[in-house]
Amino acid sequence: MLNYIWQVLALTAMAFPSWTAMAEDGQNPHWRTDACDTCHIEKSPTAGNPLLNAAPDDALCLDCHAATSESACRHLSTIPADPDMQRRMPGSFQASLRDDQVVCETCHELPAQCLDERRNERFTNPMFLREGPFHQRSDPCYLCHDKNAYTKLNPHDQFADSGDLREAICLLCHTSVDATGKITGNNLSFSTGDDLSAMCTGCHPVEPHPGATFSFSGTDSSNHLVIPSPEVRRRMDETAASTGIRLPVDPLSGKIFCATCHDPHDDNLPDYPVTPADTRDTNRLRQKNICLACHDK
Repeated sequence: MLNYIWQVLALTAMAFPSWTAMAEDGQNPHWRTDACDTCHIEKSPTAGNPLLNAAPDDALCLDCHAATSESACRHLSTIPADPDMQRRMPGSFQASLRDDQVVCETCHELPAQCLDERRNERFTNPMFLREGPFHQRSDPCYLCHDKNAYTKLNPHDQFADSGDLREAICLLCHTSVDATGKITGNNLSFSTGDDLSAMCTGCHPVEPHPGATFSFSGTDSSNHLVIPSPEVRRRMDETAASTGIRLPVDPLSGKIFCATCHDPHDDNLPDYPVTPADTRDTNRLRQKNICLACHDK
């Protein structure tokens, strides 16, 4: 499935060349056999004599990927690579440094796009990244950078090992926490505006949502973030009464929001009826068969 997604992205990039470098005819010159003169003086360069239009190589790349262009590279070039970074690098990266600096060719294996025997890689590794293909956009970053230094703050980790409530974590979503660390219906307030789901989609930009109908237009024909119908509301109340699981709605609009189905709270939160840990799954759903919490079979 992931390879299929990469193929779709690669084909899309080729169909919309503004995402990548442009040749003089306005097309993407990479992975083509008829655009060699975009980078080379002649159409028959060799490994020992590439006959490039510009030197060093970065000047050639920046001709199209300038910082102000639509196809600008998201990583600066000629960056000093400190000793720790160089130790983390694969050998192919280390060999492509220039004066201990990261340059375009450190990450991008430029000749790959020119070789007939590697032509099929345009589907799995369209940016011809060294050591690729990769499944996640951030994977190549951690070949040089220390992944532990870029760990995201987890807003769901609300208690320290000592058992103390991390109030600063609570304040990522809520505007206040009382002295006992309780957040109840009486003092429930949020740090975002009218759209409570914005607190979640800032870190979890999942589209289309599972259970929705896929659409190339981006329209979710099964949008859940609405005021529940009387029948759905009845089913939600029955679920809450029979299981003790809360299915909260937006207190201002009455709409279903992300936390209606997903429980963002720690099991140890005092005096807050959170979902028992043994009923959750990896997506923090309030119950495993979450659809049945609101819908009849």
